Amino acid sequence: MVTKAEIEKKEEKIVIAELIEDLEDLKRYLQDILNFIPLPLAYLNPRGIILEANVSFGKLFSTFPENLIGKRIEKVFKGALPHNFSEKVINRRFLEIEISFSPKGKEKKFYKVLANTRRTPEGEIIGYYFLLVEITELIRLQRALKEEVELKTKELQLKLKELSDSRKALLNILADVEEERKKAEEERTKVEIIIDSLADGLIFFSFSSMKVEVFNTQAEKIFKIKRDEILGKEIEKIEKDPILKEILKKLSEGIEVEKEEIKFDEDKIFELSIIKVGRGEKVIGFSAILHDVSREKFIEKLKSEFVSIAAHQLRTPLSAIKWTLKMLLDQELGKLNRDQLDLLEKSYQANERMISLINDLLNVARIEEGRYVYNLKKEDIVELIKEIALEFEDKAKMKDIKFGVILPEKPLPLVSVDREKIKLAISNLVDNAIKYTLPGGVVTLSVSRYNKKEVLIIVQDTGVGIPKDQQERVFTRFFRGANVLRMETSGTGLGLYITKNIIEAHGGKIWFESEEGKGSKFFVKLPISGP
Repeated sequence: MVTKAEIEKKEEKIVIAELIEDLEDLKRYLQDILNFIPLPLAYLNPRGIILEANVSFGKLFSTFPENLIGKRIEKVFKGALPHNFSEKVINRRFLEIEISFSPKGKEKKFYKVLANTRRTPEGEIIGYYFLLVEITELIRLQRALKEEVELKTKELQLKLKELSDSRKALLNILADVEEERKKAEEERTKVEIIIDSLADGLIFFSFSSMKVEVFNTQAEKIFKIKRDEILGKEIEKIEKDPILKEILKKLSEGIEVEKEEIKFDEDKIFELSIIKVGRGEKVIGFSAILHDVSREKFIEKLKSEFVSIAAHQLRTPLSAIKWTLKMLLDQELGKLNRDQLDLLEKSYQANERMISLINDLLNVARIEEGRYVYNLKKEDIVELIKEIALEFEDKAKMKDIKFGVILPEKPLPLVSVDREKIKLAISNLVDNAIKYTLPGGVVTLSVSRYNKKEVLIIVQDTGVGIPKDQQERVFTRFFRGANVLRMETSGTGLGLYITKNIIEAHGGKIWFESEEGKGSKFFVKLPISGP
């Protein structure tokens, strides 16, 4: 027996089937209407993909409408439509344009394109209709009747409308331009205020105008010159302060400068930096920055003087202590037992380290006062290297380190150096190499001809090396590597700082290569003719 629920379910299925059939009939009806329209018509999604097309649309391309479904409208018309056509339709909601188009194997014809968006009841855009109206004959007629008054009137009206639209657009553009101009003016004023409030002097030279375009308030104070006397004037015509003239010359020639000291007088010292200004590879000019370092230099001078005086005052009593301890160790004042000798030996070594530190501090003070390298003479650099090697042979043997010296086959020319200072610099490198190389390692000292004007000295070891993250600070004062500190070796951290300054004072260059756990290689290049 069939239940009531089954009957209702069966009736529901019949209703659904009838609805589906009605929908299919409606779809066929709409398709028939679409195909009945003689004008090419298509329906597209918001991205310009053809979803439906009538027979007339297919005939335009000599194909069936279904062959065009799924294709992008811009691609179908092969450049006849703007590349962003669909985007314009969606943005404008309605678009009307004229195009010329030549389907494959057909003559070129003119069409008016009408595109109108389709929306849901909620207002959401779900696509747009695309309708073509052929206007070839109209275009031809317009061209044929160009000189007729009626057509001229229409053209004039069209032009007037376009002019009116253009005027409105131009007014909008002018309003936008004026607003942007005000913003730019405000930003420029801010920049000028910031530049003028800088504590450093700033000068900017532009390559486009080949003139000074920025001369801030601090620069005016430094050179005691008003900016009106500088701005916008050619460099050659600025006959002012000789220091300013030299800076302007460097700016115009594009010479970069990194922290060059300029002394105006005993109390006024400025640090000059010249940097290029631009974006990427395009350089628009150069800026000079003058930073007042007078106070820093004064403090450095006081500090150097204090270190020098303190070191001198400490050296005399330390020397006295050294000789007293030496006399006791040599048992010149009476016999001592083993414990007493050990205690005195430790005191003697501590005193020696103090004397070494005092000597290093004196050397640093002299370096900073600029009176360190002064006794320049022509010296045989090979003989100097031999002397240094001889001094360190015993120290290397005591640590069971293989110490080798490599000398050139041909004689080297005499080199203009301060013998005492160069010997100290190279000795520092060799001493470090032996100190930080473990027993069984190798240390090599070599000298050779680098080129016609320079000699090259290399100190290489198989020691502990320098950690990569600390290599930038190697030549700074009081630097000691973390791995070296763990070894509990003695040292002041001033040796490489002193060495670098000695080498550079001779007009030379020092650099290194190092890998932690594998060793270091220090290179010293010295000019034959001296600094």
